[in-house]
Amino acid sequence: MKISAVNYAKSLGDVFSEEKDEVAKDFLSSTEKALLVLKDKEIRRFLLSPTADVDKKKKLLQSSFDSEVLVNFLLTLVQNSNLDMLENILRKLEKIVFARSGEVLLKCEGAREISAKQEKLIKDFFKNFFKKDIVLSFQENPRLLGGIRARAEGQLMDINFSNDLSRIRGKIFN
Repeated sequence: MKISAVNYAKSLGDVFSEEKDEVAKDFLSSTEKALLVLKDKEIRRFLLSPTADVDKKKKLLQSSFDSEVLVNFLLTLVQNSNLDMLENILRKLEKIVFARSGEVLLKCEGAREISAKQEKLIKDFFKNFFKKDIVLSFQENPRLLGGIRARAEGQLMDINFSNDLSRIRGKIFN
């Protein structure tokens, strides 16, 4: 029986419903880091290999991540051949956790790091927009050249120079 990403996310949500939301948010943060580690082709190939020893896979995961819950969850995904679902599961779990906490997870990208003052301005703007407290996750993305790209609750706000240049280029050359 194939388990869906929604079922995994709901099960994790149930596990964390007994815990404080901060524990769930820590798990989400650790899982984001796991996504980056698991992009490594050699690590991925080893974990997905049906001939590799399960204990060796577990040792690799334990050496890479501090959270026993995360290690066991990743191992479950590996054993069920569902590792490719990880990002989808993570997005669905984010929705569950943040809906329960009454907050909005705002994923923001910018060309360079932002100051505390800029972070406060962004949070205040989106708090006013969503009428909920904002948890900001910021990632540097030099390809944007300037400005920001923000995603929350299925909405995208994309105000960056890279997009502006692409639109201008399209108008000039088309």
